[in-house]
Amino acid sequence: MKGNKAKGSFDIRRREASRMRIQEEIHRHVNHGHTLENKHVLREGFLGEMRRAVEKGSSLRPILLLGPPGWGKSTTMARLAHLAPSWITGAVKVLVCFVGLTGESRNVRLVLQNLCVQLAETYSHHTDLSEGLPQLVNEFHSLLGQVRADSPVIVVLDGIDALSEEHGADLSWLSTPLPPHVHLILSATTDSACAHTLQKSVQPTVLSLPPLSPDDITKALEHQLQTDHRRLQDWQFQLLLQACLSCPSPLYLEAVYAESVLWRSFSPQGSLGLPPDLGGLYVGLLACLERAHGEQLVGRAAAVISLSRGGVTEE
Repeated sequence: MKGNKAKGSFDIRRREASRMRIQEEIHRHVNHGHTLENKHVLREGFLGEMRRAVEKGSSLRPILLLGPPGWGKSTTMARLAHLAPSWITGAVKVLVCFVGLTGESRNVRLVLQNLCVQLAETYSHHTDLSEGLPQLVNEFHSLLGQVRADSPVIVVLDGIDALSEEHGADLSWLSTPLPPHVHLILSATTDSACAHTLQKSVQPTVLSLPPLSPDDITKALEHQLQTDHRRLQDWQFQLLLQACLSCPSPLYLEAVYAESVLWRSFSPQGSLGLPPDLGGLYVGLLACLERAHGEQLVGRAAAVISLSRGGVTEE
């Protein structure tokens, strides 16, 4: 009898610890989305295109956002998660997951568990969820079937191609057609195997993220300078602008802007330069680090980062 009570008490504590872990994970993704969304000043025109796809497209098919690495997919998805509730009528519930933000978010089973907890809190009184993948898939689809017209749901999954190989990076749970009032918005790297699989299996509405326009680049640089209370010489700003035009990627723009912080207003014209691509920029950065900290330390640190399976995550 005492053994059964002890076991029951242990199960309760374990479930409570699991629920606290899930809530903490959910808050990390929400906060990360807010951080990205607050910095977003790019691609307002493309967001209009996404709005039209959400408004006029059937909720029975997912939307798949494609773009190369460093193209701003996560920032765009964060902005979409913030704006989309105003595009659809009803008390919209938004679920967001940035795959790869944490180690847990790369695991299909844990991602599904987090989504099921959020759905159950809104649409069901049943909160005792399974832990096995097959059971979670069934519960996920069952919960989606309970979504009401007056309270639609938008599920935003960024970087779906970053899911780990555990469970074979199973995507069968993204089956279509989706239930009514459910909007599923995914993003993936353009040439990834995951992107090709999704296009064949779920036949989504595909939107390709375009390169930054000259107006986007100018607006972003001016916004960042104003935010940081900085000014550049005219020739310095033109150097920065032309470099970004040659490589119209948000990641490159952010990296070269960080490099420009080291410039001085009294630097002679022609004394500064910027590599035309990210590869050249990072080679130059590593060279500077080697001069400051030594080749051996930088080499070993870079080796550890490059060998890590999931790159550098929050954990």
